[in-house]
Amino acid sequence: AEEIAQGVENMQLLYGVDSNADGDVNQYRTAAQMDVDGNSSIDANDWDKVKSVRIALVFRSQNPVLPSNQTQVLNGITYNDRYFRQAVNSTVVIRNK
Repeated sequence: AEEIAQGVENMQLLYGVDSNADGDVNQYRTAAQMDVDGNSSIDANDWDKVKSVRIALVFRSQNPVLPSNQTQVLNGITYNDRYFRQAVNSTVVIRNK
């Protein structure tokens, strides 16, 4: 295994879904929520509705750098320690489907 980004502590992916076939993303879902058509099965028909992917990363310093514990909430996760963290988010449109 080769590390491609140092210090990534958390990664979340959300899939932008066009659930009403109008060509626009109208909701973001986790992989576990991808039963778009409601047939109790996540299959290729559901994944074909994905138009974008929202990527959220939390980077953490390699060593504790803050003078005392500090509480932060990043991407829905609470941290309470001496590490410095930064959240980075990007949405990528899927082309050539």
